[in-house]
Amino acid sequence: MKHSIRIAALLLALLLCAGALGCRAKARTVAGYAVEQNEGRSAESYPYIVRTPHATWYLAAADIEQMGEEAFFAGLETILTNQEADFSDAFAALDGYLKDEIPVIDIHTDFAAKTERAKWNKAGAYYLGPDMGIYLYLNWDVAGYALLHEYSHYLTME
Repeated sequence: MKHSIRIAALLLALLLCAGALGCRAKARTVAGYAVEQNEGRSAESYPYIVRTPHATWYLAAADIEQMGEEAFFAGLETILTNQEADFSDAFAALDGYLKDEIPVIDIHTDFAAKTERAKWNKAGAYYLGPDMGIYLYLNWDVAGYALLHEYSHYLTME
């Protein structure tokens, strides 16, 4: 009996430690923003999201696998470091021309070209309307050049 209780206590302690370590390993921030599990639409293709004041980023599993997790998140860090300032500058430049309330835009990575749109798209990024958002193609370097341009389309067309 004592032996069974000790084994059960040890197993419980191991489970608690594994759970705590697992949670700590999964918690990630990028440029000060939390990387969250996507529990909404397209969660299988886009298992992670990052919410900033102006955008919700949908991060493609295929892109993370293709680039490697560290390289993918390092590229995202570089983009997010400037994205909010760039988007705020765009608001300021268009002051007086925009609606009072601009909704958050969805931004999807598609570097691995897994969506149907990627097959015909020749640009590094594309704004596909308010319901579909912005898609980023090729890699983080191209995204860095194209993102503000596509966001400007979003602001001026909607």
